[in-house]
Amino acid sequence: EDLLESSIPTAGPVKRHLVLALASKCIAEGHLERAERVLIPYVAEAEGVDALHTQRVYGRLLGGMGRHDEGMAALRSSIDGLRRLGDPGFVVGLYYMWELAQRNGDSRAALDHYRAAVAAAADACPHRIPRLRYQLVVTLLQLERFHEAVEPLRESMTQAEAMGRHRLATAARANLAEAYRILGDHESADAEGARVLEQAEALALVNVESHAALSMARGIRPLPPDHPLLERAERCARACGDRNLIAHTLLQRAEAHATAGAALRARALADEARGLAAHADQLFAANLLWFDARYLPVAKARARVAPGLAPTPYARACHSLARAEVARRGGAISQARGALLRS
Repeated sequence: EDLLESSIPTAGPVKRHLVLALASKCIAEGHLERAERVLIPYVAEAEGVDALHTQRVYGRLLGGMGRHDEGMAALRSSIDGLRRLGDPGFVVGLYYMWELAQRNGDSRAALDHYRAAVAAAADACPHRIPRLRYQLVVTLLQLERFHEAVEPLRESMTQAEAMGRHRLATAARANLAEAYRILGDHESADAEGARVLEQAEALALVNVESHAALSMARGIRPLPPDHPLLERAERCARACGDRNLIAHTLLQRAEAHATAGAALRARALADEARGLAAHADQLFAANLLWFDARYLPVAKARARVAPGLAPTPYARACHSLARAEVARRGGAISQARGALLRS
């Protein structure tokens, strides 16, 4: 970032590219104050097509700052202007609309934005399609539409490999392995997961390596708390500093310790996972409730699982199972049966 900023000229055609590259990098890494400091002066001075590209990045920045409606308005204006000029940069604007919708919790609107982006990219900038397809799949996974995600994941992975984009292909394969695991196809999950572990290590993708190792560990029953895959998953998660990924590994370790009879250690790990997972998905939160329902004292577990059901299908089912388990442990068998029927 420092090198980019020091390289920005005071004027000329290169200035826009460097300003927007630096601002985009800052936004992606969460350095929003620096992005604002770099971008705002250029918003005021940019003209013509430069202004449209700047407005696109500014819309993304506004969304990151929590100003969702303003960000969306800026993106729409940029997209309309770039589309009229025949500039393929409007496709990136559609990508940012997906990003803002996701951040705002509207995954269904995000899915619509991504479908629009993929359709537009087919004509305007085909080289962007693998990345767009992959992000579309990420949205499907976040909606827990795992059956629908499998085929697009395969397509994204195959296309990325054909274009030599091996890091993207490896990330897609990791998500494919996880989707297979959730859908109960453990043979396919293990086969894809083993390939991901090799590829991720070779490419130094420690976050993807952690994801794959954790998915592989989930297929082992019973899973020893000190299993090498579980240790590898946590080691890689901590190496890349991803709090949510660390939380996932800790919860899996908690499950392993609980199965081995070490309830106190299991609860401590689950509490640590809960503290780290500030932005975890609905399914992770529901899995935490499922853990609580089985291993916390009944009164405490009942208080944890009492709030309303999750909006996504797998998380909702998991939450219902947690409620049923708490009711069963408390002796309310008819209530447990009702919770199971609702799941």
